Amino acid sequence: MGKSIIYITSEKNSFLFDEFRDRNNENIDNFKILNGIFSIDQYGKSNINLLDTYDYIIYDREAFKDDDYIFISTLKEISYYTEKNIIVLWAGLDINSNLLSDLVDAGIYNIMIATEYHEQKIEINECFTKSGMKRYATNRDNREKAEIYEFKDGAYTIVSLNADRRMRNTINMLAFSNFISKVGGLVNYVTFKRDDINVIKKMYEDNGHHIINIDNESFKANNINFTFGEISDVDSNIYVIDMSSLPIMTLDKTDITIDFIKEADKLLLFAELNV
Repeated sequence: MGKSIIYITSEKNSFLFDEFRDRNNENIDNFKILNGIFSIDQYGKSNINLLDTYDYIIYDREAFKDDDYIFISTLKEISYYTEKNIIVLWAGLDINSNLLSDLVDAGIYNIMIATEYHEQKIEINECFTKSGMKRYATNRDNREKAEIYEFKDGAYTIVSLNADRRMRNTINMLAFSNFISKVGGLVNYVTFKRDDINVIKKMYEDNGHHIINIDNESFKANNINFTFGEISDVDSNIYVIDMSSLPIMTLDKTDITIDFIKEADKLLLFAELNV
């Protein structure tokens, strides 16, 4: 399966990945270019369903009108909440600047800062290697050690419901689960759609994660136990009960899922606005 890439760019830099795309055409299934001036929120966490369809997301700093703080903060959210490869094109950024350090601290290591095209081509090739850019490895190691939290005794249960069957809230709850697992938490993710188990497992396999198969309806990836219809026997810090495939209006009072709802610490109901 080839790479799927979205490049959000200014007019000035829209050509930059053309040579790479032509040279690797056989290994790229989809390369989408969005050209113009944008707000980072348009292609941030609020549009996670769009971003989820791509393996690589490339952000050209010159394409976004937001100030540096908003730009980096939004990228931090995307980095924490997704398993995607993020590339930031920020030509001319000082290697010793706080802005570059902030990007690395946000979990973003593929940062293109060269201003000359021949150097940018080297950066592009490095970004698309299996391990990505290695020049910020020291910063990366320090960051990973600093971001592991100690979860105290006790567990927290979140139930996610959709008001509309067509909504795709599952990706948001998966992103949240990945974030908790990244900072040291143990998560039990319960889905009520059998097909989701195989789809989620394939997603983790495609992203190079080690999979531990428990049975046909449960497996473990990262620090997340995925189960169908019931909570795992393994103690967890966070229990995510994803009822996205069960719109709230279809639930019957005698349904077993009502017990999950009653016992939840937090209920999340997702709906779309009619504008």
